[in-house]
Amino acid sequence: MDRDMFTDVPFLLMSAAYAQSHLHLDGHASVTLLILMNATNLPGRLLPPLVSDRLLGPINTIIPCIFLTAIFLFVWIGASSHTAILVVACFYGFFSGSVQGLYNPVIWQFPGDNNLKMGVRVAFVFWWISIAALTGTPIGGAIIKHENGGYLGAQLFAALTVMSGGCLLVAARYAKAGWQFVKV
Repeated sequence: MDRDMFTDVPFLLMSAAYAQSHLHLDGHASVTLLILMNATNLPGRLLPPLVSDRLLGPINTIIPCIFLTAIFLFVWIGASSHTAILVVACFYGFFSGSVQGLYNPVIWQFPGDNNLKMGVRVAFVFWWISIAALTGTPIGGAIIKHENGGYLGAQLFAALTVMSGGCLLVAARYAKAGWQFVKV
């Protein structure tokens, strides 16, 4: 389990700043928003992987979860009330947690049967994940700065990036198993 998910200070501060500057929530309400998002992240990391193990397989489980994550990032754009942003934060927390809990099992579905190549192939995927993790936040910050503190561009960047990842997962799933339903 990722014990650092509750201490990701830059993300927490950005989310609180958005809640305070654009939704005009007080400090207490913006922290409550973060607590709810992180509280729903935990079951998102636990329940979909259980469904994956028992019923669908990791690839079949992560695909709807990643598209739902992207949908809630798009919905975040229109969330203009305290209640709306709380609902979005809870659903986003759950589905983004499921993506975080499933991406490692998904990676291990693709290397094939050659044990000599597994480590290198998995490392290659994690290399791409590290590039995204290292560049995504600065790009989002630059977009916000370019918009003079506006979040629309960063919200669209986040949603479209996640949606693109979902499309790539659909293509990878098709390449692995075709369109027939099998547990992958």
